[in-house]
Amino acid sequence: MREGDTSDGGVTGREKLNIIKEQYNAVLANLMLVKDESGKVQENYETLLIERDISIGKAQLAVSMSEGAVRKVEELTVELNRLKVELELAHSTCHDAEKHSKDTSLACDEDSLKWKSDLRQAEEELNQLAKKISSIEELKSTLDTSTGLLLKLKNELAGYVEAKPIDKEAQGNITQRSLHNEVILSTRELEECLMSVDKVRDEVCALNVAAASLKAELIKEKTALATMKQMEATSSIAAASLRVEIQLALRELEAVQAKEKESRNGMLGLQKIMEDTAKEADESKSIAREAQEKLRKAKEDMDHAKSCLDTMEFRIQAVLKEMEATKESMRLAIDALRPFDSELPVDIEEQGSQIVTVDLDEYQSLIAKSSKAEELVHERTASAIAQAKIAKESESRILSTLSETHKVLEQRKQALVAATERADRATEGKLAMEQELRKWREENEQRRKAGEASKSQLNPSSTPVIIVERSSDTKSTSKDDSYASVHPLLDMSARSTPNDSALLSNKKKRKKLSFFPRITMFFTRKKSRAAI
Repeated sequence: MREGDTSDGGVTGREKLNIIKEQYNAVLANLMLVKDESGKVQENYETLLIERDISIGKAQLAVSMSEGAVRKVEELTVELNRLKVELELAHSTCHDAEKHSKDTSLACDEDSLKWKSDLRQAEEELNQLAKKISSIEELKSTLDTSTGLLLKLKNELAGYVEAKPIDKEAQGNITQRSLHNEVILSTRELEECLMSVDKVRDEVCALNVAAASLKAELIKEKTALATMKQMEATSSIAAASLRVEIQLALRELEAVQAKEKESRNGMLGLQKIMEDTAKEADESKSIAREAQEKLRKAKEDMDHAKSCLDTMEFRIQAVLKEMEATKESMRLAIDALRPFDSELPVDIEEQGSQIVTVDLDEYQSLIAKSSKAEELVHERTASAIAQAKIAKESESRILSTLSETHKVLEQRKQALVAATERADRATEGKLAMEQELRKWREENEQRRKAGEASKSQLNPSSTPVIIVERSSDTKSTSKDDSYASVHPLLDMSARSTPNDSALLSNKKKRKKLSFFPRITMFFTRKKSRAAI
């Protein structure tokens, strides 16, 4: 029984030894595979670290570029606000120019109407002067006739005085009473004739004075007419220049409105570009933040994978130690089974005394230890393989996320480059618009200066009138002076001088004296009828 048990135990021990050897070889092969995979994982981990550093650098560049884009956007917003202020100033200047042109046109119309009314008044005064001149000529003719009649009366009086003593001598029989009456009548007639002669002399003197005053008034009216004609010519020239200036102002306003429309369109485009760039900058910021978050997560995953690899290496070392222990136990088992291998071919009868017997409990304990060691090796290799697979999956996920973030960063980089190009174009357009506005302002200033110079050259005759008026009335206010500078004719008519008061008094005297020639004519006619 004992020999049969030993033979059966030897066969089963050999089989188990072969199985243990095969399992040992398989475990060694798996261990080599795990080592290779761990080396690959280590290499991938190093490459992932390098790629992580590169992606961090790219993310920092993207963040710096986004910050630069934000700064450019802020600068462009400041420039946009400044352009808006300049446009508002241009609007205000355009409105002021329109108001000035309207005021000048209204003032020109008022001046033309007032000048027309002054011309009509001057024509009426000329007609009155012509009538007065004709009346003066009639008075001269009546004066001549009255002087002729006076001479005739003097001759008749002399003849009557000479004939009176002859009649006294011839008619001696006339009574003294009739002679006395005739003498009284003759003396009365003489007194009346002398009075009429004095009156005629006074009227002649008054007529001479009136003629002189009328001549002075005629000269003044002629000079006033000449000045009126000159002022009318200057006013027509000024009106033409004002019309030309109004047309130029209208053209400039149209050009300004067109430029304003273009600037508005450019501003709208700039606003859209600025909004797009701001949105792109915000999106790039959010994407950079997401990329940083992903990088942080990838870093955490890498750290986790590193810790997993460290634990895996630790477990592999533990498995190797256990494998060495199993190897040692297997070596001991093989050493224990060698006597069976050496004694099996010898006859049992011959070598019965040399057989080494092993207890069944010890043999079962050895088999249980080997099976436990094999199971532990299998479990640890399986866990190592699973962890390696998990590390590979995490590595692939990290690589995919890094590639996606790299692509997104490249896209955002291109978008930022396009936005910067748009911003540069917008700044170039803004600078061009500013140059055009400066040129337009310089041209407008030059035209305004030229217009003022032409006005000062066209109005040389109106200035001395204003100076004389101001020198004649020192107590006039600045408002009256400004009104006189705009309306010189009205100011001439409104402000009265001592000469004007003298002319008015002469006119009143002439009107009063115009009644006396009629009386003299009446008396002369009466006397001529009596003489006849």
